[in-house]
Parts: sequence; structure tokens; C-alpha cells
Amino acid sequence: MKTSTGYSGRQIALHWIAFVLIAVQYVLAGGIGHAYHTIQEGGQPDFDATVLAHVLIGGLILIFAVWRIVLRFTHGAPPPPESENPRAALVAKVTQGLLYVFMIAVPISGSLAWFGGLDAAGAMHQVGKLVLMLLIVLHIAGAIYNQVVLKNHLILRMMKAE
Repeated sequence: MKTSTGYSGRQIALHWIAFVLIAVQYVLAGGIGHAYHTIQEGGQPDFDATVLAHVLIGGLILIFAVWRIVLRFTHGAPPPPESENPRAALVAKVTQGLLYVFMIAVPISGSLAWFGGLDAAGAMHQVGKLVLMLLIVLHIAGAIYNQVVLKNHLILRMMKAE
């Protein structure tokens, strides 16, 4: 994988767009959850724009996650700060890798549940979205820790393109 001194403007934009889209997904989840349970019980759900939005946004998250991975391989990513504890660097690297995995797995499992009627995929989607939320919280906590405690301004890498 290529290394870089900083993130590109595209990488930064995709990072923040994905963050907003994932946050919106958690807000819209109730509508599709209700519709999915109605279908499971043999009913026909009423049209709900939040269901359509949830499906479309999930597809966008999947596309943007794949795009981010491609950019990471072609443009690279900056290395951890030299002063960073090796264990903290490993936790950050694993967390980022798992974020990518779950930004792909959650939309795919949701699609398999919604379009394929696969209950196991629906269960995986439910667990996956919880794990994704925990990873996001860990990622944010790490960024805050670097900014507030270590004062290394690491967060600026995701604010200003290089």
C-alpha cells in the first residue's frame, strides 16, 4: 500500500460524506425496520420515503467505501505520527481496517435481507450496524484523544488536503 504525507481532497471529502450518510442511516433505520418486519409477517408495507432513502443511501455508502479503498491504494495514506505508541498505532490501523470492512458488509447484508429476503443477512445487518457504530465511536474517541490529550493535531489531516 502506498504512503503519503497527507490525505487528498477526495479522500477527505469521501470521509466526511460517508460520516454524514452513515449518521443519516441510523436516523432512517426505523422506517425500513418497520417495513421489513411487516414483510416478514406476510404483510405489505405502505410506501415510506425513508425506506427508499435508506436503501439508496446504503448503496452510496457501499460505493463510497469501495472508492475510498481504491484511493487509499492509489494515493496512499499518511503514516502514524513518529511519536505515536506502537500499540495505539496498531489499534488505529485495525479500527480503520474494520471500518472499511463494515462499511461494505453492512450495506451488502442489508441488501441481501431487503431484496433477497434472507433473514440471516438481516440478523447480520443488525449486528453489523452495532459493530460499525462502536468502531465509529472508537475512531472518534481516538481522534479526540490525539487532539486534546496528545495535542498532535492529527485531526488536521482529515481537514486539510495535501
